[in-house]
Amino acid sequence: MPIVELEWNPLSVASRAARAERAGRVGEALALYVQAGQPGRALECLHLNLPAGPLRDALLRAAESVFALVDSTAIARRAGVPETVLRQMHDSAKTTGDLLWGIGGRVAAASLQRVEARGVLEGYGRETAKITALGSAIQQAREGLAEATLADKGAGDVNVVSMRLRAVSDAARSLREEYDANPL
Repeated sequence: MPIVELEWNPLSVASRAARAERAGRVGEALALYVQAGQPGRALECLHLNLPAGPLRDALLRAAESVFALVDSTAIARRAGVPETVLRQMHDSAKTTGDLLWGIGGRVAAASLQRVEARGVLEGYGRETAKITALGSAIQQAREGLAEATLADKGAGDVNVVSMRLRAVSDAARSLREEYDANPL
């Protein structure tokens, strides 16, 4: 028997996300789940709609890192980390997340076609490597933010965080360029 979900407010962002997911518009669903403040549902959407394997695992880890970065930013704000750093961190998380949601949507659409051509599998491999590098860069940025949270708010700490954020931006840019040049 199918599971029936009641929609308390069919016009809500969360309801729109669920409808987009059911319609196969995974990238849109992911962005809406995030907008609705439901990162758990976004992760579940990735898990359910992408084929099992290294690419799905890399996307899940990177998405978890993006959500952890957002959480770390809120914690750092309460600890008094300068707002300029927090704004950069937030913008980086948003841009990186948007990139990941788009890739997740395209991977889901490609997998629905059930084609295992060499080019598609090679595309999955390229994406996996780039997304793994992006996830590592996000983790390093979180570590820098934690260090800045502990420190005495000096300019050096802010520079370390900014440097690590540039690494996230560079990894995201590389992934975007790779995808634009060689879409799945």
